[in-house]
Amino acid sequence: MQTTAPSASPAVAGLVGQERTDRVAALAAALSTRVRFDRLLRELAYVLPADAWLTGLTASAPASAAPVGAATPSTTADGVTITGATYSQASVARVLARLNALPSLDRVRLAETSRNDPQADDAAPATKNKKKRRAVVTFTISGSLATGSTS
Repeated sequence: MQTTAPSASPAVAGLVGQERTDRVAALAAALSTRVRFDRLLRELAYVLPADAWLTGLTASAPASAAPVGAATPSTTADGVTITGATYSQASVARVLARLNALPSLDRVRLAETSRNDPQADDAAPATKNKKKRRAVVTFTISGSLATGSTS
């Protein structure tokens, strides 16, 4: 006695094929707007000069405005704001140049900078081991997140 497996009807095979195509398109749309924040942080740590430090970082991922099954998503505004400090304006320029070289960031620009001179502490007694305070230059840098990178 032989039994035969029921064959799939052409209509069911067509539905499975269409569902697969829809899922592949949805995955491609999601991956095209993906932002790897771990990569951005690693790149920032790698390029930041030794005489500069970050005091703040805000980043927003692009929000897809397209439906899940759409092939070409449109994105809303996304951005990164980096605040930090260093000891000179030349070092701020070095930070800006290095951030411009990152593949994770686009349209990097200096938004604000200011020099903060140390305050004299008149109440402290004069001692030989007193540390000399240095002026600090604070900066704010803004940019956009690059999306769609495959690595």
